[in-house]
Amino acid sequence: MEELNNKIMEKNCILCKTIYIKKSKHSKKQWGKRKFCSHSCYHKWKKGKLKGESSWNWVGGFSKDGAGYIRENRKLIRQHVLVMEKYLGRKLLKKEVVHHKNGICDDNRVENLLVCSQKTHTRLHKGWQLIDNEWWKVCKMCGEFLKVIKNNFYLRSNGAFVSCCRDCSKKQAREKRSRKSKEVA
Repeated sequence: MEELNNKIMEKNCILCKTIYIKKSKHSKKQWGKRKFCSHSCYHKWKKGKLKGESSWNWVGGFSKDGAGYIRENRKLIRQHVLVMEKYLGRKLLKKEVVHHKNGICDDNRVENLLVCSQKTHTRLHKGWQLIDNEWWKVCKMCGEFLKVIKNNFYLRSNGAFVSCCRDCSKKQAREKRSRKSKEVA
């Protein structure tokens, strides 16, 4: 019951269904936006104190996080990790990571998942391929597919391989030197 003369105004709380009355400290604008009788009702509603299927925000037990990975409600662990742990019959070690082979992060079929180390996972995302226990990658400049060894790629001081092959690195260095000599002259 809401009266226009602003003397008595009542609303029903959307959570507990209690009738509450407008307090003089609320402006008309604030009163129009209010939906709860108290802060405690608002926070119960906001935090989703109602659990499971009876909850107002139930979506079948799954949700997507910001990166697009599926999480099971009330669990911090992503679904692809749970699927792999169930398949292996054990918890993953701290050094193990689950990789999606096809790159689709909500495709959690066991045949699409691979357990690997963080180093291997990073290499896979950089386009490296593991063939017969040897790493191969494409040169960013010439597009040639080469085995990752010191003869084909230069090593940086931090132990990482550069993104282009030795031949392309040499060519790049020569071009850089010739540009500098032209600028000086």
